[in-house]
Amino acid sequence: MPGSSKSGGAGGLPSPPHTASPSRPLRPSRYVPVSAATAFLVGSTTLFFCFTCPWLSEQFSVAVPIYNGVIFLFVLANFCMATFMDPGIFPRGVCGTDV
Repeated sequence: MPGSSKSGGAGGLPSPPHTASPSRPLRPSRYVPVSAATAFLVGSTTLFFCFTCPWLSEQFSVAVPIYNGVIFLFVLANFCMATFMDPGIFPRGVCGTDV
């Protein structure tokens, strides 16, 4: 049908896609340091648990991997909280006050 156009534009030209500009654009560069640090933390801990922990558990105690696992979970939880939580407002000191 020459009279009807599915493109929606005037004169048969395609209309541009409707893009809503968000108030806070996504910036992937903000997450590169976080993802790299997380990969190093999880990667090194995985290597430790795969290669070093079996020997330590045989030579010393089974409590060594358990202790290291608990410490790793605390470190990972604090790392995630420091990365993703809003710190709020940092108060500034008044001139003349000692910290």
